[in-house]
Amino acid sequence: DQLTTLTGLDGITTVGGYLAIINNDQLTTLTALDGITTVGGYLAIINNDQLTTLTGLDGITTVKGDLRIRNNAKLTTLTGLNGITTVGGGLSIWDNAELTTLKGLDGITTIRGGLVIRSNARLKALTGLDGI
Repeated sequence: DQLTTLTGLDGITTVGGYLAIINNDQLTTLTALDGITTVGGYLAIINNDQLTTLTGLDGITTVKGDLRIRNNAKLTTLTGLNGITTVGGGLSIWDNAELTTLKGLDGITTIRGGLVIRSNARLKALTGLDGI
């Protein structure tokens, strides 16, 4: 519950399986992950109450499984996911109360699974998914 940074993971470039950042009430930044280019399984950012942006995930170009962004109370933007072009599974974005834009997903051209966007109270448009 008290994790505020991911410092110590700075040298990782590839995650062979899934990357899950879940239930970190005090985590404010993902910048230590900026060396990662590929996630071999799913990428899940879920229940991180203080996270406002996904900056730090900028280097990721491929997620071979699902991309799940859920229940991040203060997340306002998906900036940081700009490099992703392919999602090998589904894309789900839900219950992010302060999310106002999907910009940051602009680079995605392929989603091989389902697409679910629901219960994002402040999201008014789907701009950012234009390339799919």
